[in-house]
Amino acid sequence: MPGLARKRIQSLLCGLLGNVNTYLEVGSAMGATAAAVGLNDNVEIHCVDNWSQTIQPQQGAFALPNNTLEEFKKNTSHVRNLHIHNTDYLNFNRDLFYKKIDMFFYDGPHSIEETKRAVEYYAPLFNDTAILIFDDANWTDVVQGAEAGIASAGLNLIYNRLVLNEIENPNMWWNGLYVTVVQK
Repeated sequence: MPGLARKRIQSLLCGLLGNVNTYLEVGSAMGATAAAVGLNDNVEIHCVDNWSQTIQPQQGAFALPNNTLEEFKKNTSHVRNLHIHNTDYLNFNRDLFYKKIDMFFYDGPHSIEETKRAVEYYAPLFNDTAILIFDDANWTDVVQGAEAGIASAGLNLIYNRLVLNEIENPNMWWNGLYVTVVQK
């Protein structure tokens, strides 16, 4: 990922970590977001991915390295409190997870239904107030799925902000973000 876009996302995530103890990321890819969150040693980080999808920008303006677990581990080698869950996002064993999630970053499948199902699936793990961030918000399916999942899971949306840009522009934000704060 080009440097400027990565740094902007990393700065945003680091700025939101003030009261975050536990971070769960679905769709970790090469680890850019986990690496940023991992700069804060006080945050326990859980990453769920099976590293099975090829990930490249839509417009082909730049190329990303191969999406592998090895690449992820290399890019997150400095992260102390990292837990890797090498599984499909809907096969993550919630029953073994005893922490409440303060921040949830979703970069998994981007259809309306799959984004909705992800929110529904992980909602029982969210703390009473949680930050939910959805990557690739330039795609309306992501935002619609996030909002449908929040409503379906019975969460109260108390804040939301769309951060949009030109699609896959390496000098701006990634491909848009949808930042929300929800309460149970």
